[in-house]
Amino acid sequence: MSETLAGVPPPQDSAKKTTSLSEHKLAAARELVMATRERGARLTGLDGLLKALTKTVLETALEQEFPPSRTKATSVRPRAGTHGKRGGRHTG
Repeated sequence: MSETLAGVPPPQDSAKKTTSLSEHKLAAARELVMATRERGARLTGLDGLLKALTKTVLETALEQEFPPSRTKATSVRPRAGTHGKRGGRHTG
């Protein structure tokens, strides 16, 4: 199944791009850990780097995935006095 078709260029080496991006991310993470240690701050625990970093990554990912306009807090709410009514009848 590793045949090549005549006239079809081979796929670009996307693994090389991914590797360099991963290396860049790893280098940034190492720098962050080293800077935290130099400051004498904790890496783990309630006030540690890991907790803050995890919180930031999760919040950023959720904001990207679900913009504020799509969250329940900013959605259209029913008019006052209509809670618990359906089709003119009380449901609760």
